[in-house]
Amino acid sequence: MLTRPTLMALLLLVTSTLVQASGNWTNETLDGTLMAITPLYKLQVYQIERANEAVWGKINIPVQADQLPELHKHRKSPNFPFIDVGVEVDKYYRTAQGHIHDDRNLVTVEIDRRHWDGLKKGSQLIISLPDGTQLKESLRGSGAALRTIERR
Repeated sequence: MLTRPTLMALLLLVTSTLVQASGNWTNETLDGTLMAITPLYKLQVYQIERANEAVWGKINIPVQADQLPELHKHRKSPNFPFIDVGVEVDKYYRTAQGHIHDDRNLVTVEIDRRHWDGLKKGSQLIISLPDGTQLKESLRGSGAALRTIERR
């Protein structure tokens, strides 16, 4: 039978292993743009050239090819590939405009300065696509990756 100290040590070991397995945010340069890459869903976060309070950066959300027809059903206008995407950083929720890129299987979302600052200091990012998909990403380690982008 396991004693209480042995059980606590085992629990601590398992917990620390799970935290380390979650991965860290990394930086990559794609198409000449320095991006922060999330560990779980490989979201690409980057700062735009002329950032202002309303649009400070963008998030590229990879989607499956079979998700695209469902996302197209939720377009704001049948003539344009724009959808509403929910972006939440630690209880700060905002509906942002997403742009569907069929050729790259991506949805690009613009984020404001408040979201950007929340990404650096917060604990959780939740992206809600109109087809019901929710992407929950930990923000552990995001501050260093995003500060590297700001210094470019």
